[in-house]
Amino acid sequence: MFNVSQTHSNLWKMRLILLLLHVWGNLHVSLSQNELKCLVPEIENGYITEEAREYRENEILHFSCNKKFKRREDRPSKCTKVGMRAEWSPTPECEPTKCLLQLPPLEGTTYEPAFKSVFVPGETLRVTCEGRFWIFLLGKLLQRRRATMMDNGPSASVVVCRNQREYNVRRWAVWWGQRIVMGDTVEYSCIEGYKSSDGSNLAKCTREGWKPKPLCQEIICHRMDIENAVNRDPYSLTYKNNERVYYECREGFTGSPFRTCTANGWTGTSMCTEITCNRKDYSDAVIEGTAKSVYKYNEQVDYVCNNGYVGRFTLTCGKGGGRGLRVVKLCNRPELMDANIRGVVKQSYSNNEKIQYDCTYSQEVHEAKCEEGVWTGITNCSACPKAVIPHGFAVGAQGDKLTYTCDEGYKLFNKGWWGEATCVNHQWSGLEQCIGEMQCGEIPAIANGEALTIQKPYDENDGTAIRCNEGFEAQVTRLSCHRGEWSSGGLPLNTICTARTSNCDAPPKVDNAIITTTYKNNYLTDSEVVYECRNKYMLVGEGSLRCLDGKWEEKNITCARLKTHHDAADSR
Repeated sequence: MFNVSQTHSNLWKMRLILLLLHVWGNLHVSLSQNELKCLVPEIENGYITEEAREYRENEILHFSCNKKFKRREDRPSKCTKVGMRAEWSPTPECEPTKCLLQLPPLEGTTYEPAFKSVFVPGETLRVTCEGRFWIFLLGKLLQRRRATMMDNGPSASVVVCRNQREYNVRRWAVWWGQRIVMGDTVEYSCIEGYKSSDGSNLAKCTREGWKPKPLCQEIICHRMDIENAVNRDPYSLTYKNNERVYYECREGFTGSPFRTCTANGWTGTSMCTEITCNRKDYSDAVIEGTAKSVYKYNEQVDYVCNNGYVGRFTLTCGKGGGRGLRVVKLCNRPELMDANIRGVVKQSYSNNEKIQYDCTYSQEVHEAKCEEGVWTGITNCSACPKAVIPHGFAVGAQGDKLTYTCDEGYKLFNKGWWGEATCVNHQWSGLEQCIGEMQCGEIPAIANGEALTIQKPYDENDGTAIRCNEGFEAQVTRLSCHRGEWSSGGLPLNTICTARTSNCDAPPKVDNAIITTTYKNNYLTDSEVVYECRNKYMLVGEGSLRCLDGKWEEKNITCARLKTHHDAADSR
């Protein structure tokens, strides 16, 4: 017989089992090892962004929503214990994305559609600015823009001009934080070489930005010609600020005119003036024909000799004044030091005649010219021949001194930056060779010893032996060349030669006495010094000391003053 009560009970049991299964699947509870755990949930329109399959209490679930969806809760979902269960709090869910347009709109802004305030992804909103307003988006100024719902929202604002956007502007007459809007004007100045485009130095803020545009333009002057002159630059048609143009006067005119390009155009007033000559009068000649006070360029004046002189000559007006045929003096043979005249040597030379002469001690060749009885261009020969400096060059000469240095990649043998040679008996003294950067030159001095040197450049790993003075012993036996520097195995040069035994320092000082032997700062054992008293003093006792094992003998050396006749008289 069918038992309704039993069937009803079984139905409730099945529902309970289904409910437990549902809780198991959706709440993801794990009771293993007496620890509550949350399992990965299924998120509609979303997905998990990590690899974990279960989470302990208080751990965070990291998930993201699909496109056009967003999290329903901004708070992170955490595995939370609720009684004997574990569940995600808040529940991880994704909901459709919507945009809310804040109304009323800003001043100067209209929207299409006009009365819609809620938008879904993909819908668009047309924003229009009016009058003196614009949209500032991504560094651009727009009057109208169609925006999608995902945009961060272009909005209209008053047209503002920013001075930092303008090139070639040096200074703005605004205070810190001042806001310049459309219609405002601001005084400004341009950088060097530029000027205001309209000459007003006033910038006006407009919808299109600053006007005039550009605010500053480069200062340019167009080619300019001046009377009776030719521009020395035949090709340039324009010139920049402060650029200067030089002109050459045409024949018959003189001067050195120039013009300078400025913001106000060309400046300068110098011109080419006509060449004229004042009349010249001579005591032994008169002008033939009508005489004038002033003559023009290339105009000739004829003269006839008188007062016992026979002949005539002509003067022509030129750049240097009058010029022409005149009676001029001859030049006697020049007296040259350390030089020989080339060709036939004469006792006298005519006007404008030239000679060449060779220097005795060098390869120099000079030229001189006879001009109205006077030699011009005569140069003294150098006492020494031209200096030949392999891998080097002279940087200056004064008198018998020559300064020189080496080419790139070379250095002086004695390590200096430059060398100096002196001309002695027609030969250069002190002219050292230039050696390669990786070679070694002059060997350094060694305290209490010496290196057996040869005046030559040393190559890599070349070396020289070391010899110490008497009483000293060498710690290393040679110096070697390494990468252009002398190496002593790391020992300082003043410690290479060390004393074999204890030496003595400088000997003790004795009043009114001097040491007759050579004075040193260091004396070998068994060395002796001899004292001698000054004039009018007499030595008392022994007059010498000897160095014994690093100490001077202890002797009482005294210089006593001699008594003179005056001293005896004073004692009475």
